[in-house]
Amino acid sequence: MTHRAVAPVLLFAFLATGCQTTRMAVDPVLAESVEAWAVKGHNPRVWNRPVVFGPFSTERVREGATRSWLLEGFGVGAGTARQPYRFTQAGPDHRLEVECFAQATQGWWGGLVVDLARGRKPILVCGIGEDLQANRWVLVLTRDASGFSGELQRSPEGSGPGYVVTSVHELKGSRLPQFDPVGYQISEAGGRVSVAVETVNAGRVWMTAQSVPGRQEILAAASTALLLFRPPEVK
Repeated sequence: MTHRAVAPVLLFAFLATGCQTTRMAVDPVLAESVEAWAVKGHNPRVWNRPVVFGPFSTERVREGATRSWLLEGFGVGAGTARQPYRFTQAGPDHRLEVECFAQATQGWWGGLVVDLARGRKPILVCGIGEDLQANRWVLVLTRDASGFSGELQRSPEGSGPGYVVTSVHELKGSRLPQFDPVGYQISEAGGRVSVAVETVNAGRVWMTAQSVPGRQEILAAASTALLLFRPPEVK
C-alpha cells in the first residue's frame, strides 16, 4: 500500500474508534510509568522546522531531495527511490549528529505495488553519535510481513547490548490493525519497552529513564529519526 491510501485507512480507523482522537496503542507498563511528551514540528512538517519533545530538540535539519529511477512498459514496472536527511539532536547534556537515508525498491503491475526488497534490503539506515566516523550507533529498519522491524546497535557490533525496533499498527480502543505504522517501539533485548514513538497526529514520545550515561540522548535521536522517516515512493 502506498501513502496515497493511508488517509482512507486512518479515516476508517477514526470512525471505528468512535470518532475519538486517533491514538497509538502503547505498552501499558511504559504508559503507566512515564508521562508522554507531546511532539512539536512533526505534523504538519515544515522545511527545516525543529522537532521538539521533552528536553530534546533538533538543530539544522537538512532534508534532501528524493532521487529515483524506474523502468516501465505495458503496465509493468520496477524502480528505486532514496531520500537522505540529517539533523543535530540537542539534549540536556549532549549534541548528537544523525545522518539517515530512506530507500525503497518497488515493482508494480497495474494498481498492485510490491516491495521487492522485503526482508533483504533496509528501508531506513541511520548513524547516530558525536563522531559518526569513529563511535556511533546504527539504526536499521527493514520491511517484513508484519510491518517494519530492525535494531538500534552500537557500532562496531558486539560492543554492548542494543535495542530491538518494531513498528506498531494497533490503535488505542480498536481491534483493527493498520496496514501502515502508527508508531514504533524500542525495546531492550529482554523485551522491556524503553521508548514508544507515536507518529499519527502531532506525535508523542514515551521514554524511560536510562541508567547508562548518554543512552537517553541516543534513544531520543533514534525517536526523532523515526518521526522524520517517510518511506519514499518510486515515481
